Amino acid sequence: MKKLVNAYEITYEFEYGGNRIVLARGALAGMAETVLLHNGATPQSGATLLYDCDLTGQNVRASVLSFGVPGHPKNSAATRISHRQTLQLEVKLINGKVKEFVFDVTDQLADQPRGGVIHVSGLRIEDNESSSDSGFDADIDDWGNNEEIDLPVGGQQ
Repeated sequence: MKKLVNAYEITYEFEYGGNRIVLARGALAGMAETVLLHNGATPQSGATLLYDCDLTGQNVRASVLSFGVPGHPKNSAATRISHRQTLQLEVKLINGKVKEFVFDVTDQLADQPRGGVIHVSGLRIEDNESSSDSGFDADIDDWGNNEEIDLPVGGQQ
């Protein structure tokens, strides 16, 4: 059996504001759309891979399965490809706003056409992007003592 599907471990490193993210999803565009079963080569056609991300402290991570880069013969040295690969990250912030980041990762993928590590760093979410102007403070710390109330369930007394 030949290994035809490979994994890319993607890390988005936030230098500031990563703790203000509540959801994240990504897209990796320009990846191989198909793979030839008889030799493992990938034709020139490209596709966009969509994926959900995991939040880990200040960083966002994902493991993405792919056939690799288009136009790459199996078991040959990495060659410079004519396609461009872009990496997109869309994050939902604590105030409900959505922020998008887009990166060209063609150079990173040129040396790892069959899986590997993609890393982008220096991302920032500024204070003014994640602040809320609704006037409602959802903090419930000063609401007083808890009061226990028994609710009858299923006809119990």
